[in-house]
Amino acid sequence: MENITVPDIGVAVLTGGLSSRMGTDKAVLPVAAGAGAPAFFEKICRSMSSFSGRYLSENTAQSYSFPGFSVLRDEYPGTGPMGGILTVLGHAVQDCVLFIACDMPDYPEAEARRICGLYRGEAALIPVADGKWQPLAALYSRKMIPLFREAIRRGNYRLRDAVMQADFRLAAVPQELAGCYLNINTPGDFGKYRNRA
Repeated sequence: MENITVPDIGVAVLTGGLSSRMGTDKAVLPVAAGAGAPAFFEKICRSMSSFSGRYLSENTAQSYSFPGFSVLRDEYPGTGPMGGILTVLGHAVQDCVLFIACDMPDYPEAEARRICGLYRGEAALIPVADGKWQPLAALYSRKMIPLFREAIRRGNYRLRDAVMQADFRLAAVPQELAGCYLNINTPGDFGKYRNRA
C-alpha cells in the first residue's frame, strides 16, 4: 500500500457474524436505497483494494465473493470473530492482517492507512475510539495464533482476553475520526444510518 511504511500487512473483511441483533445478515445490507447500491461488505472491500493481500472471511452458511479477495471459510465455527480471525491468520501469507467487521461500512482506506502506519510489530494493535476498544477493526499478527488456539480450546472466545495475554498496544483514534468505527448492529442502527446516507 502506498504511504504505509510497515511491509507485509494484509486486510480481511469479516462477514461471518450471526447478526442476531439485526435479524438478517448484516454483510449484505445495502448502504443506500435503490438498485445497484453496494452491500456493506462490498463497500469495505472496494475501499481496501490497494492492499496486496486481501481476504474475505465467511461462516459455513455464507457464499460471498469479491474480485481480488481470497475467500476463507471459518474453520472454527461457533467461536465468534476469533475463529474467523484465526482462520485468516492461518492462511495469510502476510505476517500481520488488518481485520475489519462488515458492519462498519464507513471504515475508509485513509483510516486503514493511518492504523497500519502505526504498526510496529506487536502481536496486536487495537484502536481505541471514544474510549472503547475496537477489536474488530484492528491489526493481529501471526503471533496471536497460539493464543487464539488456546483460547478456543478453553472455550473463551473473547478477543480482549486473548489480546491481554499478548504483546499488544492500544492506538488512540482522534475524535474527528471516531465516526469511522460506527458499527451497525440493530434495525434501529440501520434505519439511522440509511437516513444519514
